[in-house]
Amino acid sequence: MERPIHNPRDSLHSRLPHCQWPKNAISVALPPFFAADVVGYSRLIGRDESGTLSAFKAHRHKLVDVKIAEHQGRIVKLTGDGLLVEFPSVTNAVA
Repeated sequence: MERPIHNPRDSLHSRLPHCQWPKNAISVALPPFFAADVVGYSRLIGRDESGTLSAFKAHRHKLVDVKIAEHQGRIVKLTGDGLLVEFPSVTNAVA
């Protein structure tokens, strides 16, 4: 006997009965993301900009980039002292 396919819209509808869900709504699974930010980055930049930038780049290339690749992650966005990484599964993101 086949198991019925779970429709996430059904459980959402039971929790949000006042919402009108279209009959042809498509359920989309979002990939897990990881966001990181360096604490005290502005203070460090204020003290020693070139030293902070070179240390940050070195740590990112030697440590962070290696782990992201090891877990099949993909950097989606870089912001001065932060990054947003997408992983193919939750297991990859937290392993």
